[in-house]
Amino acid sequence: MMKNQKHLPGKSIDKVLGNPPGTSNEIDNCMAILLSNPRNFAALFNSLHIFQDKILPEDLAEMDSRLSVLRFKDYAEIKKKGQTLYRDNLKIWKGRIPVCLGAENESKADPTMAIRILNYEAINYERQVAAIQARNEWEWSDGEHIHYPEELTAGEILSKFRKMETMYPVFTAILFTGDTWDCATNLNEMFTIPDNFMKWIPSWPLCLIDPHHMSDEEIMDMDSNDMKFFMSMVKYSKDKKKMKEISQKYFSQFYVSPQAAYITGVVAKIDWMEEKYEDRKDEIKESVNMCLAMNEWEKEAMSKGEAKGEARGIVKGRAEGINEERKRAVLYMHSNGFSAYKIAEMLGIDAKEVKDILSQHRA
Repeated sequence: MMKNQKHLPGKSIDKVLGNPPGTSNEIDNCMAILLSNPRNFAALFNSLHIFQDKILPEDLAEMDSRLSVLRFKDYAEIKKKGQTLYRDNLKIWKGRIPVCLGAENESKADPTMAIRILNYEAINYERQVAAIQARNEWEWSDGEHIHYPEELTAGEILSKFRKMETMYPVFTAILFTGDTWDCATNLNEMFTIPDNFMKWIPSWPLCLIDPHHMSDEEIMDMDSNDMKFFMSMVKYSKDKKKMKEISQKYFSQFYVSPQAAYITGVVAKIDWMEEKYEDRKDEIKESVNMCLAMNEWEKEAMSKGEAKGEARGIVKGRAEGINEERKRAVLYMHSNGFSAYKIAEMLGIDAKEVKDILSQHRA
């Protein structure tokens, strides 16, 4: 152990830390795959109503081609190779004004999230600058020498970046599926400085999307059936009664993909759903009526419960029959002059039980 290394009492450092923020686990993998689907990705950002135009799935281009396949097996191959993802999901929206859209998936509140997003977006801008610089250098070169256009200023020549250059704005949304976000939602919240100085510190607010803070109508207004189902189940994952009500009210009207059903089971911790669709988790066609599926599961669960109840009744009945037979034997032997200790010895039971039976009979 390193000198001065501290541990919280009663817990190993692994248990205290768990998975470091931003690393992949089963839930993070599922979320990345769910939102790699352009239809789900567009529905998430359209629910914010921050753009004048609606984002269409066909206008989205995947920045990481490894995720365009939307398959668990391919995502697992990325991890197997030891590769990491720059962002959970990053796409370019080729709308009226091209925009870089990033979606981060969080199942735990991360106190460093504002700095992480700041870093992600700064790196994206750096990459855009580098791409423009490389393009300009190629255009100004004849293969051996660089010939700068005459109108360039010294600063433009030095930076290889013209004043007229433009870049894609970068916007990041965070889909939070945990219980409560109790961390900073703005970079400014991480400072303790006087208010008169704070005005000089740039604000960097987080765009949090939390199903628990969305109304049912807002969720059902989303453009993807998979997202409607997923967000509803996450919202009511701890309220089975409400989950059933939502199912009966909305889910009979549309179909979802087996992949979305499986992912929902994993993220919302609905075991039967995860198990039922695990073998179909790479199917992305909307083909499952979840209202019917949930009704079938409920009937199956009730049937199993009734069977267990019947079994418990049989065992209980047998136990009661044995006890009644033992009681009669004790009373018969006692009426023939056997002592409580002798009865206990002959029947192989505790003497206290014999005395209890006899005292109840006398009462």
